[in-house]
Amino acid sequence: MSAPPEHEEFNRPFEVINGDRPLDWEHVYRDNVTSIYRMLFFKVGNQPDAEDLTSKVFLEALPRLRADASGGEIHNYLLTTARTVLAEHWRTTLGVQVTEID
Repeated sequence: MSAPPEHEEFNRPFEVINGDRPLDWEHVYRDNVTSIYRMLFFKVGNQPDAEDLTSKVFLEALPRLRADASGGEIHNYLLTTARTVLAEHWRTTLGVQVTEID
């Protein structure tokens, strides 16, 4: 199963420097920040929280990403991390354990 043409960039691996880091973290950020932000904004309903949570997603996810991961794998990992960050935000903000976000 191949990705739709508009998402072909999600299937290419990133180049590696020093054997353990993708070449262009800025590229990873640029390709994913809008969708992560929009998802979080939709869930929290305000810009300041969505921006803070988006930055937390990237701060938590980028150090753990595999250098040989495809763009699609990276995007999915970022979405998973966003759900975890959102659940933690709701738990601390509302004082309620969140087991399902969707």
